[in-house]
Amino acid sequence: MRNPLLFILIASALIFSRSCETTEKIDDFPLRPSQLVLNCLFTSDSTWNIQVSYSLSVLDNAPLEMIEDAEIELYKNGELVDHVTTPGIDGFYHSDSLLPFEGETYSVKVTAPGYEKEVFAQDYLPERVSLKSLSSTLIDSSFHIWNDYYTDLPVETGHVEGFIDLTISDPPGVSNYYNLQVYMLERRLLDREDSTSWYYRRKPVNYSVTDATTEVTSMRGGALLTDQYFDGMEHKMKIRYNEWDDKPVIDTFYVELISLTEAGFLYRRSIEDYQDAKGDPFSEPVLVYSNIENGFGIFAGYSSYTGVVQILE
Repeated sequence: MRNPLLFILIASALIFSRSCETTEKIDDFPLRPSQLVLNCLFTSDSTWNIQVSYSLSVLDNAPLEMIEDAEIELYKNGELVDHVTTPGIDGFYHSDSLLPFEGETYSVKVTAPGYEKEVFAQDYLPERVSLKSLSSTLIDSSFHIWNDYYTDLPVETGHVEGFIDLTISDPPGVSNYYNLQVYMLERRLLDREDSTSWYYRRKPVNYSVTDATTEVTSMRGGALLTDQYFDGMEHKMKIRYNEWDDKPVIDTFYVELISLTEAGFLYRRSIEDYQDAKGDPFSEPVLVYSNIENGFGIFAGYSSYTGVVQILE
């Protein structure tokens, strides 16, 4: 004889599970209104390049395009220095009326038809911080020669592994934020049909950091760190590299110490968090940092110092 209690329990579970089901249509989720998006990273050795676009809801399938009829006002220490209304062929709004200077504060106001609120952002250009010392120790290398597929010329390719020791001279009495990048200059053919035309492009070096003050221990985008624990001191770091490429490329590395403002630091850190979480269904949602009032994006200054280190003798 079948157990009637078991039958009642199963039936009750089925009824309860059906009663808890709800059906949501995509139309039930309202689309958030679009807002202006302003992006501009400025430094002392370049003109102003400002990108203006707009935000889209995650449920909005409309194409994302640049805004071509915005009005931009650029200020230095509260005084208007330029008014830009026409973007260039690249979609960016450009201004060369005044180059950024270290220690100065800059702000920007942006308006565009169809957007009621004016967006505003402000940041400064931090002072450049140098590397007091920079050296390399090679612990392993190997090379072989082969003929290039396009030029049929002999090419020596191989592997290098070692350490780079560096010292940061941190200014005292101010919060400093850094992004340490290591790269090499990679030579590539400009036209595969013409073996005499070449160009150089920047290629990040794969390295790892064991320094306790860094927030990222291994990344091609560079290590992020602050001077919280070495304010006003000389901070020594050791990084380990491991690269494969043509011998002329890995013969020389370039070590770039980028000085960031707090806004630039938080933005880059949130970008790294977003990249780490992307594609992981179990990760927490990541909000990319923004310092734009009434909008989204980033407006931040940075300065950089680049040192050269010889890998192969």
